[in-house]
Amino acid sequence: MAACFQLVPLRREVYGLGAGLAQPAHPAAAHPLVAAHLAARARRNEARALAQNDPVLAHALHIGRPDLPRQYDDGGLVDLNSAPAHTIANACSIEPALVERFVTARQELGSFSSLDEVIVFARIEDGAAARIRDYALLLPR
Repeated sequence: MAACFQLVPLRREVYGLGAGLAQPAHPAAAHPLVAAHLAARARRNEARALAQNDPVLAHALHIGRPDLPRQYDDGGLVDLNSAPAHTIANACSIEPALVERFVTARQELGSFSSLDEVIVFARIEDGAAARIRDYALLLPR
């Protein structure tokens, strides 16, 4: 928890989130449902940055594991290297048959190192690939 608070000033500096800088607004952000989805996307981006900088902390917080009990809200991320098939299907809104191709490729490779690798080895189409890119995370095993 302390590390998260220590990263706030660094995150502001790296992402240009200074006090005087306004975030560009999405045209439909006034609608509560759109605002909730945009807020979840922002939490996913923050959780990805945290996982990239500190994978051990990401594992401890269960980032990308909605199937495990946790208190940290990662915005709905799913770790493609460790989450079960049904969890990946639910988080990414993809068909079970597609997830089975993905799980087979994961078993053959052991783990994935990039989302492009996931898309190529599992033969994922463009529509599903976009959803996977939005919700997926690859943590080292």
